[in-house]
Amino acid sequence: MKKLFLLSIVVAVASLASAKQFNLISPDHKLVSEVKINEEITFNLKIFGKNIINDSPIAMQLQDNTWGKKERLIKSYKRHINTVIESPLYKKNSIIDKYNQLLLQFAEFEIEFRMYDDGLAYRFIGKHDGNIIVKDEKAQYNVSHD
Repeated sequence: MKKLFLLSIVVAVASLASAKQFNLISPDHKLVSEVKINEEITFNLKIFGKNIINDSPIAMQLQDNTWGKKERLIKSYKRHINTVIESPLYKKNSIIDKYNQLLLQFAEFEIEFRMYDDGLAYRFIGKHDGNIIVKDEKAQYNVSHD
């Protein structure tokens, strides 16, 4: 019985140690997102500290496997982007593209999160050459009711 209890404590501590969390803040500091990597990859979104979206899992189901389940993070990067995109066919001549980026690298794919002053975006980026078949995307947004 003692051994089983000690084993469960070791497993619990190991799972907490493997969990990763990243904060991403909008350029104007009004929005904050926490991206967590555990059994699933989840994110949340807050404005002025108040939850808008509670922890929400994301994943991409491919024909032969699923990205976003039990993943091992290889590397992460954060960058601040502030560029101008020329837009000759739009009502404005140029658009300011200003955001903070979090790039998470895994063995077969990457996830890029972009935090703008007015919202959050993410995308899966495959590392494969050639085509892949996407069967389904899991994007379960848990909207806060506060």
